[in-house]
This record gives sequence, structure tokens and C-alpha cells, in this order.
Amino acid sequence: MKSFAVKNNEVHYDIVVQIDPIEGTLKGKSIITIQRPKELKLMLGSAFDVTKAYFNDGELGVGRRQVDQPHIWHIPFILNSQHQIEIHWQGLLTHSEGLQFLELNEKPIASLQDASLWYPRVVGELASYQLELKLPPGQRGLVPGQIVHEQDSLLGYRATFEFLYPAEGINLVMGSYEINKQTYQGSNGRSIQLRTYFHQRIAHLSQDYLALAKRYLAMYESQIGAYPYTEFNIVSHLESNNLSFPTLAYLSADMLKLLLNHGDILIAREILSNWWGNGVYSEHHHGNWTDGLIMLMADHAIQERFNGEQARGMRLAWMYDLTLLSIGQGVSLSTVIPGTEHAEKCKAAMFFLMLRDCLGEAIFQQAIQALWTTRRFQATSWQQLQQLFEIISGRNLGSFFDQWIYRDGIPDLFIQNAKGVSQGSDTHGFTLTLHQTNPVYQLRVPVNIQSQSDTELQWLNLTQGQQTFMLTSVNKPLSVTLDPDFRVLRKLADDEIPLSLHAVISNRHTRTILLSQRTDVRELAKFLAIRLQKHSPRIVTVSQELPAKPMLVIGLQFEIEKFIAAHKISPLSDEIKTNSTAQAWITRSPNGAPIVLIAAQDLKSLGAIISQLPHHEKNSYVTFDGQQAMNNGLWLVEAPKIRIQ
Repeated sequence: MKSFAVKNNEVHYDIVVQIDPIEGTLKGKSIITIQRPKELKLMLGSAFDVTKAYFNDGELGVGRRQVDQPHIWHIPFILNSQHQIEIHWQGLLTHSEGLQFLELNEKPIASLQDASLWYPRVVGELASYQLELKLPPGQRGLVPGQIVHEQDSLLGYRATFEFLYPAEGINLVMGSYEINKQTYQGSNGRSIQLRTYFHQRIAHLSQDYLALAKRYLAMYESQIGAYPYTEFNIVSHLESNNLSFPTLAYLSADMLKLLLNHGDILIAREILSNWWGNGVYSEHHHGNWTDGLIMLMADHAIQERFNGEQARGMRLAWMYDLTLLSIGQGVSLSTVIPGTEHAEKCKAAMFFLMLRDCLGEAIFQQAIQALWTTRRFQATSWQQLQQLFEIISGRNLGSFFDQWIYRDGIPDLFIQNAKGVSQGSDTHGFTLTLHQTNPVYQLRVPVNIQSQSDTELQWLNLTQGQQTFMLTSVNKPLSVTLDPDFRVLRKLADDEIPLSLHAVISNRHTRTILLSQRTDVRELAKFLAIRLQKHSPRIVTVSQELPAKPMLVIGLQFEIEKFIAAHKISPLSDEIKTNSTAQAWITRSPNGAPIVLIAAQDLKSLGAIISQLPHHEKNSYVTFDGQQAMNNGLWLVEAPKIRIQ
């Protein structure tokens, strides 16, 4: 891997580590070289013992007084061109120290995350590294970076990895993996090694995921610039979460299996994070812009390409999350507020979408390429992003960035009135008054003008709390719609908010029907109802006529099918529920009241969703295979049309 010189790359680790995942032991040696020294802090986790420690030519000490404390060394500033620290350490790996240790066919699968302090690291500093890994026979392991040497024999597995860019930390994974490889020719002519490290039960999916990796490497190289590394690895694990590291995507085996036919967004996100997040870094304490840009360029871009209505639905979902959040608290992109991370990503994605609409696709794309060219492997702030987009566009974007990045809310705007006025025989006119609540935003607002024969889109520059526009149309306008495709970040009007499970679950007037006559199913269904509603449910019996109140109905699939047939309720489409073991969705009963139906294949399937379903109450529907959510989303809504008087 060719080194790319940057000013942050002043710390380098040279590590040799021997691990036995079966015994849960680790033994390591690290030589830390620090260029242009300054006052630093060095840490190692409390589970390990330090057997040797040197600072330059002298003893460093073990860095702690009590056994259960982490090792902490304070390195003073000493005028010197270079420091060298050598530490030998060993110990038992435990769950508390960041080892994810699970069994599959009696073979351990493990990971050591950087935050667990499994190696001596300089706190708060980016670092390059070389790491030599030794594992027992039958095990494979890797860390982010290029494999410069690898040997697998009856004596065990040996590999040396290099990462010569400044990295935030070192994350190590290991297990009894099946490895498949392909080579991709990068845009700069360099060969990129692609690998899957998969568990045996999903190893047959390797070629599909390698093909997806090639597709999105090609796509993002054309949009941004050459892929920065010499490899990309997709590694499966047995937890439910996904983690992204440079050159390495650490993904749930269950999700990889379920998303075989829908894995585009998953792999696109992982590929793209090697540019944004693992290539150009956010200044995390001042807001995370990289996740928002990934959501726009991966999640949203793929929906735009395959299905425009689904892309519209995605924007609606982002705005719905932010509308719900704004009821309690806003979210500013310049700060990090625990518990609002998803909303922060949604707001950042909408910010970049609006910036693209404002500047135009060509200018936005030039700025994206310039961002990569000038800021790679450096922490980059919102202010630096603003400066770059201003240079490329030649425009002052101060007010645009200020209102979306530093304010903690979102605008609330609506059409106050629309009135026709007399025009010539070949044109028709009307006045449109837009109103927004304080604080006032500078907005480009799209409006659809509907005539008897067609629809015309116009963009209006709203700069005041209330502003009247004179609009003309060739055909006589009948109605006007504000932002019908949800391209301006704003609070949704009441009639734009889609039905979600939350509408029934959170309503104190909700009535619950437990369909099953089986005692075990009925008891489990009641427990689920309590878990969802957070109080004892008001249980009613099935009758010929449903009450005109919100309803929660739980049963086995055949029972739900009989219920919806008897009461003429809309079923969940076969396309959405395909291959699922349980489903939940909201619709309306014939009397107009919202009704949530939960159907499970059997008792086991019902039990599997009890811990998972409460996390999906913002969705209109969700389907499960066991505990793993498969499909979820919001029902699309029609933006309200305002009749022109």
C-alpha cells in the first residue's frame, strides 16, 4: 500500500500479537514510534498485565497501582525529534474487555474492538500501524489494512497487515471462516483484492456479495475518485449489529442471509464509508456529517435509481422522524445529543439533498470530488465543508449552512391561501401566500400547480415569515401543492404524517383483541400487547362490528386472515410479507379507525418478535424472519392539494 503523507500521521504502532480464541488468551508486544513528540496519554485495558515497558532508553513502569485498574501512562513533553515506547502485555480476554465470543459448530468467532483497549494505544491520536497476527490452526483473522504476508499451515495462521494511513484505532476479528476472493481493477489501474470471510452456513452467498462490491466500487470511483485502499473485505459475525472499518465491513450473518436479494444498500453503504467516515473523518464532537452524506449517496441514490416513489418514501421517513423529534426537542448538526443519532443522520441527509438541489447536480458532484481530493485522511468540520462548497460553486453559502447546521429545529411552513386573478386570454394567474413560523428560514420551496390537463412544478424563494407570490400558468390552475415530493426539510402537516404503528400503540383509547383460543398463544399475545402499550391493555372480544376506536389485533396468521376477511380489512401484500414468519402493519377498519394487526406463523415466531417489535413503532409495517426484521417502511401519502379560489 502506498503511503499518503499527512500531518496527522505522527504515531505508528508495530505490533506482534498471539491470540488463542479457544483459551481466550492474548500475548502481545508493541513498539510505538512518535514523531514530533508532545505531551501524550497512553492506555491499556485493565484485563491485561504488563510484563515489560520501556520509554526511549529507560523503564516506563506498569502504569497502574491496582490490578483492576486500566494502565495509564502520561508521557511528558521532552524536546526530541522522536520517542519510542515498547510495551509487552498479556492476559485473558473477557466480554467486558470487548471480546465478542460466540460458538458456531463448536468453533469460536471473536472480535476485539478498539474501544476495549486491547492493545496499548495513544489516546486521541490517529496512527498508522503494522500488525503481525498469530492464531491457532483452523482460525483466520484480520485487521483493517493490506495483507503483506499470510501463511496458513498445520502449525497455525500467521499474517502481517499494514495500514500506513492515519487511523482512529485497530479493530481485530477472527474465526473459523471460509474465505472467497476476487480481484477488481480500480480506476487508477491498481488491483483491489476483494474477499468474503463468511460462516459456513452463508458461504454460498460469497459470489453474490463480491459482485455487489465490484458494482459499487465502480460506481463510487466514478463519482468521487479512486478507491483509497488495496482491499475490501466483507466479514460475517453472529451479532445483530453492523460495523464499518477501513477496508473491512463487519456484518450480521443473519442480515447478509436475509438481504441476499436486497443487499445493494447494505454493501453500497459499506463501500462508500471507505471514502466518508473511514477516509475523510467527521469531527465527531461537533456533529457527524459523514453518515448523512452516506445516506444520500447510498440509501437514497439507490432508491432514486430503481424506484422514484421509494426514494420519495425515504425522504418522507426522514422528515417524519424529525417531525416527531421536534415535538420534544430539536437536533442541531453541530452538536452530538445522545439518543438523537438517527434523527441527526436524517437531518444531515436532507441537508445534502437540499444543497444538491440548490447548487445543481454538476456543481455538487465537483465539490464531492474536491472534498475527497483535498481532505482525505483528515478530520473535516462543517466550516471546512462550507468553505469547500463555496470555492467550487463561487457562492456565499453562509446563511444556508448557518440555518441548517446550527439551529436545533426545522421550519414549519404552509400555504396560507391561493387566489386566482384575471390575466390575458392566453395565460392564467393566481397569487400564492406562503407562511412560515419563527425563526425565519431562507428557503427554495417547490410547488406543484395542477390544471385540468397537466402539472407544472415551480420553485419559489421564500425569505420572509409571510410572502405572496404572483404565478402564471398556460392552463387554468385548479389547485396547488406545497413540496409534493418532500425535498425541503420541514415539519410535516397533520395530513402529511403517514399512519404508523405508533398511532395505535401510543393511544390510550386503543382496544386490544387477542384472537387465539390457545392458552399459550393467548398469554404470549397479551404479554406482547403489554410490552407495546407499556400498560395493561384494554382487551375486548371479537364482535360483528368493530368499535370506532384504535384497535390492536394479535393472532396466528390463519386467525388474522379469517379476521380481516370477516371485517373487510386490507391485508398485507404478498410482496411485503414474502418469506417472513411474522408481520405487523397498520391500516384502517371500515369505520375509519386505525387498526394494527400482528400475525405470527406459530408460537415460536410470536415469541421471537416480542423484544424487536417495539423498536419499529415508527413504521407503517414490518416483517420478521425469526428476530430479524426483513421489510419495513411507511405507507406513502399524497401531499394535500390546496384549491385555488
